[in-house]
Amino acid sequence: MATEAAPVTIRSTIPARLDRLSWSPFHTRMVAGLGAAWILDGLQITIASSVTGVLIQPDTLDMTSTEIGLIASVYLIGKVVFREEVGRFRDQSRGEVARVDHETDHFCRHAGDRRGRDLRGTDGRL
Repeated sequence: MATEAAPVTIRSTIPARLDRLSWSPFHTRMVAGLGAAWILDGLQITIASSVTGVLIQPDTLDMTSTEIGLIASVYLIGKVVFREEVGRFRDQSRGEVARVDHETDHFCRHAGDRRGRDLRGTDGRL
């Protein structure tokens, strides 16, 4: 009969040290910049999704749903590849080992959900 190991409590001083850090104008600019990027990214998706309804109409480009889906897929793949290349260039310019970007990791984790599996390997790598 297998026995279960007792849970191990890990204690860390990191939260306390983070709480002691002072808030500077740099942090305010960083939060404002990230917020602006988040808003613009959401706006971009909103505009793209509202345009697709117009592109299907016969008096405009009269595109099919398949063509719209293909355009959206190419857009997503292009965005992921571009982000990877920018990340790889940034890592090389810093002399660091190239790493998988968060967005690509998120894409690969959820793209396989339809088939019930993850596109990453068992060790979490592509």
